Parts: sequence; structure tokens; C-alpha cells
Amino acid sequence: MSDHGEDSEMVTAQTPDEATDENLEDRPAETPVKMEQQEQDAEKPTVGNEVENQVKDADQAPAEADVAPLESTSADTTDMKQPSPTEQEDITVDKPDTAVEKENAVEKTDGDEENAQNSQGTQLNQSQNVVENDNSEKIANEQGPEVASTAEPQNLEVATDGDGDTEVDKNVEPLSEKKEDDAEKNSNNTDQSVVTESNAEQNVEVADQTNVNPDDAIAESGSVQDEPPKTDENQASSDNVDNSENPKEVITEETSSPQTPAKDEEIKPSGDEIKDAGDVSGVTEKDEAVEKPSTPPVQGEEVEAKDAGDIGVDESKQTQEPLAESSEVAITPSAGLPNESRPNSKPSYPTPPPAPHVRDKSVVDGAVSHNLLDPFKEDEQTLPLSLNWTFGFNRHIGCLNLSDSSRNLVMYASSHVAVLLDFENNVQKLLLGHANVITCIDCSADKRWLVSGDKGENSSVIIWDSYTGIPVQTIFDVPGGKGTAAVAMSSSAKYIITLSATTPQIVSVWDWTTSGDFPICSIDLPVDFGVQTKVAFCHNDDEQFATNSDIQVIFFSWSSGELEYHAPYLSDDVFNRIVGTFSHTMYQLDDIRALTGTSQGNIVVWEPERSNKIGMETPAIRKRALKLVRLQERAITTLSFTNGYIITGDVTGAIKFYDANLDLHSWHSSNTQMGPITSISFKYDPDFNTELLADSNVYPTDATIAGNPFIVRDFLASTKHAEIFSVHADGSSVDTILQEHDAAVHAIAVSSTKPWICIGSYAGLLKVWNYETKQCLVTRIFEKGSNIQCLTFDTLGLEIAIGMTNGSVHVVDALSLTDLVERPFRYARDAVTHIAFSHNSRFLATADADMVTTVFENDTSCGWKYLGRYRAHYKPIRDLSFGVALDTNLPRLLTLGEDRAMVEYDLANSSKDDLRLISIDRIEQSAVPSCIAWYPDVTKESFLLMANDKYKYKLFNTTTKMCRKTLLAPTYGSHLQKMLPLPAGNNSKARLLSYVTKYKVGLQLLPLDGNPHKSIAVVAHPSGVSHLSASHDGKYLFTAGGKDSCVHMWSISTNALEAASSLGGEGLTPFYGLLEGGRDGELFAELENYFYFAQLRSQGLDTTEAREVSTVIPLEQIPFVMRALGFYPSEQEIEDMLNEVKFSEYVETGQYVTEINLGDFIKLYVNHRPAFGLSPDEIDQAFNTLSRLSKDSAGNIGKQQLLNILQRRGEHMTEHELSECLGTLLGVTSEGGTTELDIDPDKDTLGKYLDEILPDEISAPMFAEEILGLPVNE
Repeated sequence: MSDHGEDSEMVTAQTPDEATDENLEDRPAETPVKMEQQEQDAEKPTVGNEVENQVKDADQAPAEADVAPLESTSADTTDMKQPSPTEQEDITVDKPDTAVEKENAVEKTDGDEENAQNSQGTQLNQSQNVVENDNSEKIANEQGPEVASTAEPQNLEVATDGDGDTEVDKNVEPLSEKKEDDAEKNSNNTDQSVVTESNAEQNVEVADQTNVNPDDAIAESGSVQDEPPKTDENQASSDNVDNSENPKEVITEETSSPQTPAKDEEIKPSGDEIKDAGDVSGVTEKDEAVEKPSTPPVQGEEVEAKDAGDIGVDESKQTQEPLAESSEVAITPSAGLPNESRPNSKPSYPTPPPAPHVRDKSVVDGAVSHNLLDPFKEDEQTLPLSLNWTFGFNRHIGCLNLSDSSRNLVMYASSHVAVLLDFENNVQKLLLGHANVITCIDCSADKRWLVSGDKGENSSVIIWDSYTGIPVQTIFDVPGGKGTAAVAMSSSAKYIITLSATTPQIVSVWDWTTSGDFPICSIDLPVDFGVQTKVAFCHNDDEQFATNSDIQVIFFSWSSGELEYHAPYLSDDVFNRIVGTFSHTMYQLDDIRALTGTSQGNIVVWEPERSNKIGMETPAIRKRALKLVRLQERAITTLSFTNGYIITGDVTGAIKFYDANLDLHSWHSSNTQMGPITSISFKYDPDFNTELLADSNVYPTDATIAGNPFIVRDFLASTKHAEIFSVHADGSSVDTILQEHDAAVHAIAVSSTKPWICIGSYAGLLKVWNYETKQCLVTRIFEKGSNIQCLTFDTLGLEIAIGMTNGSVHVVDALSLTDLVERPFRYARDAVTHIAFSHNSRFLATADADMVTTVFENDTSCGWKYLGRYRAHYKPIRDLSFGVALDTNLPRLLTLGEDRAMVEYDLANSSKDDLRLISIDRIEQSAVPSCIAWYPDVTKESFLLMANDKYKYKLFNTTTKMCRKTLLAPTYGSHLQKMLPLPAGNNSKARLLSYVTKYKVGLQLLPLDGNPHKSIAVVAHPSGVSHLSASHDGKYLFTAGGKDSCVHMWSISTNALEAASSLGGEGLTPFYGLLEGGRDGELFAELENYFYFAQLRSQGLDTTEAREVSTVIPLEQIPFVMRALGFYPSEQEIEDMLNEVKFSEYVETGQYVTEINLGDFIKLYVNHRPAFGLSPDEIDQAFNTLSRLSKDSAGNIGKQQLLNILQRRGEHMTEHELSECLGTLLGVTSEGGTTELDIDPDKDTLGKYLDEILPDEISAPMFAEEILGLPVNE
């Protein structure tokens, strides 16, 4: 709609194209819009003319606003054929806003229609609703474009006289609304029915014979629909309503032939749908559907709908509901008293009905910059693990200043998370979507649109809306397939440039607003140009951009539709000076010149080449190095621009401002020592005017002779030391927004009593945070070379023990980080990898990379002292843990090594330089243990929990060290690296186990049973998780990312995990899913057959006695059924399985279990078998290890050598046992050892026979396929 209504759309009856074949003849004609009268009325100073130009988007929901009186521009006569009873028109007119709210116009769409039968002699008249205006002349002058109305099934003639008054046929009364500006008129002196609207929002809804939901017509800004007509009979019924008894209802009427309503007729509200508020001056009623009785529909009846693009109505909702046949009239009470009873009312601008329900629109469309960040709400968490906060950021890619007049916002990357930080309110908005560490970010000129890219497998480029944090476009298929090294967004935000992370690099141009599937154009770059790491658009020309590597600057253009580039030559010989390596390239504002900073403090000025022919222009991308300007001694790291200035940042942390001629005007200096600058980003302020601020005397003067005020916008600067500073251009202050770790973070620990987390890095920086308030409490930087590897809090949370990479151990106060030991302990020869306090804080133990365990004791008289050291492992120590003895409450110390040994130390009997051991237990045969923890008291028996690299949990009795249970562990990419039982929560009885794999963090519901649905995991750090810690109340998890220098804080929802687990089913259902084919698969059928065959075998195969079929088998048959299913356990694994079943009920009943049923056997099978089966690669690796590789690189092994290895290595096997196993595998003997051939089962005879059939050389495929019977894919 234009400002003066010239573009107002013509509202017509249903067109013949929209009508059905059945009622095509009854469609009314279209009513033309009177453009001439509109132009005359547009000159009137009405409220509608002031706000019409604000209605821009038809999909935008109109706000509640007062609707001004309708205006009419019609002066001509229009004839219209009256629609049939089966038709109804949506009457829509444009109604402008009041002066109070001028932002949106209101459209109300109502689908009421009437169905009357005027047959002669009928005693019962059909109810009709007629709404008339008592001042038709005034409405005709104020009404907008003429509209087609629906009334009685008779011909309707609408005409205007010379004065513009509307004349209506007496048989049919027009649809209109009364402007409530004359309080003196009432029902005694009017000739027509009037529905009066109060100043408050009111909606008088009349229930006729239809059952149309008004929500089916969705509001569109700029129009409102009139009420349906009312019949004389219902007018008479309305006249009998006492307004004093219904103060919210104002209905005045006087007809030429009044009728008395029937006794059984009632006037009542529209039921449960009516909601009103009692405010005398203004009452709002929500637009609710009117409940109406229904009758059988009339065949061919349809509702005419306007163009869906005009009113926002779903095309699927354009069918009329069945007509309702009833003599009752349901009238929604009006809001408030009539004007005569409300002296304080303001009749000049009546309040319109509230805006009807509108269709949902995009959150991005209506977003503004000041409604962005809300704190993380734990009560709204729907995932078991949700990222709550992140500490640290990627210092290599800098930051983006998204601040404007309504917000103070900065964007940076933290591992694979893009972070929007409101540094004024200390609130983070975390943008999740990348699968790898983010390598590049950029934003549009107005700071609305953001783009981020990562590098690695499953990489992507994501465009975000900074107002809402919603990803609006994702590009998955970046050419090259390995991610993005650099990205840039044009000033118009329409295009982005991506530089692939492949070799050779691929440069691509994308129009992300239309498609993210394919780029507009792409080109491969020669390898000689080096790896392009920077890209920048031309400021005023989206079809030009430049990139640079350390050795080459390239200019691009795609104005011709294809991507072209020019790589100008520049070396030290051109200017006879050292140029240096290139750091950053950007265009000047004139879009002709380009500038490049170098490591020698130079600026290279690029200009277009001169044409060799007169009158011929040189392409803009063909630039040459015009001059080399020496600006400073130190390397320039970044370039930027603002307000006509060229800004440089260098390795010393200096920020300098130059004009277009590269004359120095100002530089930034502060007491804060900044590191090498990585980015400079200015605040967005489109209203920033240097001329208006010149007289403010707030800004400092520049370095020129004139001493002019130096006026620029505030900016943010980031450094390679992981710092972000906010610089106020008036020189008032320099604020530190972030000061994080600029080296790998492997050490984190959480206090057991306070909401504190301590984070240490290889930079020697130690920081203690309050993770609830997100405030840094204290910071300490250790001397150079003291790289923090691990740390821990004591039980009371008062002391922190720190292990360094140089082998030293520090004990500091948790509040001040001051040393509690005069000199740090220096006993380890290598880095301290693990450190822990005992439960009573009496002992402190460490494990180092030299495979030595060291123990310190806290003496009450002299403090901490050295106790002893012991090298109990011959391979690296994987974990160290303190526990509590059940009977004595004394601390127990255990270490776990890659040598598959678990060592317990005798702390009670140890003395200085004499650390003793209690036991060394070998707990694995082939798997390598990875971590250990003390199992929570969710069972009556006390267990040690261990995880290995074969994706298995193992529970060991804490006293006997017997393996009591083997369970399937989570299989999310890699085996468990560390696990940590969580404290019991206050709101849930469920106990949880937290764990980390190589890249992920997860939760597991306890007790453990092998159910895969009881665990979840999410990507924590794509570069690798180095440590895990948990809060003392079990609400939060913390993960350290190692080389990404970040720590992530995760919020835990036990209810969400329990809900997710329940979706996997109960009982045996989750375990059926672990079988190939499930409950109805072939494997399960085989298992049933083997299970019952084992019963026959246990009762004797040769017996003639009656068989007893039951649901259980003896424990002795378990190994045979396992082997029949293709799982070949070792003797140690068989013993573990039998012990697991045998002692499963011993603690509760004191009895041994001697039988197992099918359900328990399925659980036993899926928990003990290999998680991913036996792969041919593992067999090849084993043969390559055992055999002597021949010259043809075939990993074969001799027959006799193989037999010797099988007998002597691993578990001991006699020659007879080996012959019996091979005979069974080759089909020579049965499983029971009895002969099925004409061969004596004597071991000598069997051995000779096997020696004859086995080949001299055995390869890995032969052993797998012909001996073991496993399929091998060639």
C-alpha cells in the first residue's frame, strides 16, 4: 500500500476462476476501485494517510492498535449480482491506525455467511444477521475502496448520489461499521440496526447459520472485515436485551416493521469462546471463534477467499464449513458502557477489535538488535547435556565487534562453538552447528549477518542472524571437501567468499540468500601462490575481492559471470628493498587502491595498471605495486578502516591511525600491555557524525600540526595472547573483556564445597572462576617453563595441588593461589600426568610420565612432606585414584597402567623413602585398560569400575579383585578415556556416570547393565578432550579441550536422560536390538535352537530316556553356545562369564546360581562378545606380528611355528587340547571329542592326521576362512 492509497488493492467478489462449476452462474461481478476519488481523499489529513506507508510486509503480524473510521472514495454507481445462499464474500476494507499507535493496520477476516429461505407461508423464518450503519452518508464519505458485500440471495444494488451518499436497496442492508463519534444517537431515533464499538477494544460477534472459525482467516495489515448482516427477526430479538443488565452490550435498532421474538429464542454470548476484560475506559477482547450449531451442508457451497498473498490465508482453509440451522442468535457482548454512560470516553477515535490470530512468521523477520541474549535457563533444558558456558576462545582468528547503540556484543570462536558475548551484562549466546574447530569468521557491514567456517571432515559454512542467533543458511559442500581456510562476507551481506583448505586451493563465490548448494563460480589456484589465508571484499563493489598468502597477493573479479584473477609480481628487486611476508590485504574506500601489510612494517600500495592503448580502460583486477611505504620497524599484523582512516595493528600491540595518504594522525597507547594484534573491529553506528561531535570537546586531538579533534568510533582489539580489549575512542578507558589462556589447557579441577573451577594451561596461567556467576576470582602466572599439566582440589576445597610438565608439584591456597609449601616438590624426572588427594586430605599422590608413583603426606606439625616413590608399571600409567577401605575408613591408593596391571599401595605401612605395595593384579589379557573409578553405592556389593579400549566396562570386587561383571560400554567414536561418577542430585534419585571419549562427553545411567539406550554423548571438543571434572552437586560437567585452549561447561538434566532411555524400551527389548535382525531375526532363531540343543546335550545325546525341556541350561553349556554363535572366548573370559552368573545373587541370597535362562544368556552374550566383531584387519595384524615377513610382503607363517605359538603363547594349551580344537574346527571330530570319521581319537593318530591336512604355510585369509570358518571379503 502506498502512502496515499493509490496502490490499494481492489476487493472484489469471487472471480469466475475461483468458482466451482456448480455455482459458477451465481458469482457476483467485480467492483472496481475508484482511483480518482482515492487520490482526492488521500489529500485529507487523516490518521490512515499517516500510517499506511508503514504497512510493508503482509506476513508481519499487526500489533494491537486503534482503527480509525473508514473512508470512502467511491462516487460512481456499481451494480452487483447478489450471490446465492451457498456463497459468501469476505468483505475487507482498509482501516488506518489511530494517532496513538501508528505502526500497523489491522485486518479482521470473518467467514460468517447467511442462508435464508423466504418461502411463502413458512411459519419459521431463518435467522439472519444484519448490521447497518445509522449514518450511511458519513460512512460513504469515509470508506476506502468499494467492496463487494454478501447479503440476502437477492439482487443488490449499490449506488451513490451526487453527494457521495450511499443508497442501499431496501431489501438488503449494507455491511459497515459505525464510528462512535456521536453519543446522542440511540436506538429510539434510528432507522437501522447499529452495533456500537466502545473506545476499548470490543468485538460484537453474531452467530449465524454457519460454523466458520474466524481463525481460518488470518489477519493481514491494512484491512478489516465487516460484520455479516442481521435479519429483522434477530433485530427484534436484540431489541429486547436490556443494556442495563448487560453493560458491555450496546445494540440499538428501529425497523420499519418490528417483530416480536419467539418465546423460545434467546440472546446469549458465544459460549466458552468469549473472553472480556472489565475496564471502563478500554476493554480488550481476544478474537475467539464463535461456537455455532451445525446443519447438513449445502451441496456446492464454498467460501470465497481473497488472494492468499494479500491476506495471508492458507489456501487449504478456503472451504466453507457446513451451514448451521438454528433460531438462536449468539451475540458477543460489547466492551464497556455506551458513550452516554461513560463521560471519560474519547469518541474521536474508536478502538478497533483486537488483531485476529495471525499465522506464524519467522523469528528472524521480526528480530531487532536489542532483544537478543537471555541467560541460560536450566529449567527449560530438554537435552541430557546442554552447553551452558565456554571459557577461552580461538586467539588465531580474532573477534568481531557487533556493538551498536542498543547492545555491547562481541563474537568470537571457542573450539567448534561461535560465541556471542554481551560483555556489558556478561551473558553468552552459544551458536552450535559446526563439527570441527572454527577456523574463520566474518560479518556484514551492518553487523546483522555472521558467517563462520570450519576445517575437517563434515565441515560446513554457516550464516547466522546475530539478532536471534539462528542459523539461516548452511553450506555443507564446500569445494574440496575438507573445509574452509578463510571466509568473507560482502558489505551488502548478499555474497560470501570461501577459500578451501585443500591443496590446491579453490576460491568460490556464493549467493547464500538464494541457495547454499552450489557456488556462483569457482576457480582453482596454483600451488605456487601458497596457502591463501586472508580474503577481503571491495567496499562498494561486491564483484571484486582480494586474497593473500605469505608470498602472494591475488585480485579477483567475477563481473563477467566467471571468476577471474590477477596475481601481480612483487619481490625485493622491484623496489630494491625487503618487502617481507604479506599479512593482510584490504581495499581503500575509493575501491581503486588496495593496501597490504607486511612483516617488515611496510605497506604495499596497489593501483590499476596503465593501459597500453589510448582510451582503453584497464580491468580493475589488473593491479601493480605502485609503491612500498615504510611505516614502522615492527611487523604489521592486521589492517582495518573507519571514518576515512586506515588502521594498522602490529606485533607490539600498537594500533595506529593513518589518513588516505598514509600520514600518521593518532595511535593508541594505554597502561595495558597488549600482545600482537590479530583483529580490530569498530562499533556499528550509522548515525555517527564527526562534524557534530567536533565541538563536544570530548575527543583528544590528533598528531597533526592543526591539532584537530580525533574522532572515531569505539572499537575492540584482540591479541594472540587470547585477550580482547574494548577501547573507548575518547580516550577515557581501555577495558579488558577477556583474558584467557593462549596455550593448551589440560588441567581443570572443581571444588568439592564451593562453585569454583580452577583452570591451568601450558602458558603457566592459573585462574579460579565462580562458575555460577561466571566471574574470575583470582589469577596467577607461574614462572616461564612451568607449564601446568594437572591439578586437583582437596576435600575441603581449601588447597590446590598442581603438577607441572617439568616434574614439580606445587601446593597453593585456593583463595589466594599463594604457595603453602616453601619450595615446590621436585622428585619426578618427567611431567606429572596425574594428581589426587585422599578423601581425608592426608595423602597426596602423583603419577608421572616416567611410570613412577610418588606419595606425599600431610604432617600436622610441619605440613606437607615427601613419603616415597615406586615404579610398579613398565608401561605408562593411565589412571590414579584414591578410595576408602570399607572396614577401616583408611585411604586406598590404586594405579592402572597400559601394562594391564592394577597396583594397590600400602599407605599404612609405608615410611619415608619406603613406599610399599599390597598387590599387583593383571586384569586384562588382550585389552588395554584406560581408566578406573570407584563404583557408586547403587548395589550392595562394593566394586571397582574399569574401562578398556575394547569398549567394555568391567566390575571388580574391591576386596577379592575378582571380575564380577563385564558390560558393553558406550561406542561413540572411540573408547572411554576418563570416567567420573557424579554425586547424587537433590531432585533425582538416579545416579549418573560421566565419561569422555576422544572427542565427546557423555552420561550413563546407573546401575550398568549394557543397555545402550541408557547412555548419550555429544561432541565436546573436535580437537580432543584432555580432561573431565564435575561440580560438587552433580549439576555441571566441565571438559578441557587441550590444544584448543578452551573449557566447556555442560548443564546436566537427569530427567531428559531418563526420558531418552525409556524410549529404547524396557526389559529385554534394548538387548534384542543388539542382535542382528532383532527379535525376529535369524540370529535369535539360531540362539533359541542352540539354547534348546544345549539342554539335550546336557542330558546326553545317546540316551533313550524322556527329555525334559525347560527354559534354562546349566552353566557348563554356556561356552559351547557362545562358540556356536561365532564368539570364541578365551579360558579367562569363560571363567569371568561363569563367575558373573554364579555369584550374581550371592550377596542377596548367599546361594550360587547354577542355571541361566534365555533372557540372561542374551544379556551375557551381547555384553561379552566383541563390540564390533572380529575384523580381517585384526587377523592380518596378528599374523604380521607373529610371522617373519617374506620378500613378497605376504604375512604367512609356517605350520609348525603356528602350532608352537598357539601352545606356548597366551593361555597354555596342551598338544591334545590343540589337536582337539583344530579337529573340531576342521570337521574331523565332533564338538564332544568323539570321532565321526574312521579315525581313532587317540591324540597321536589325530595329530598325524592334522599334520597331513594342514598346509606348510598358513596365511591370514586361509586361517580365517578355512580354519576358523569366518567369511573373508576379498
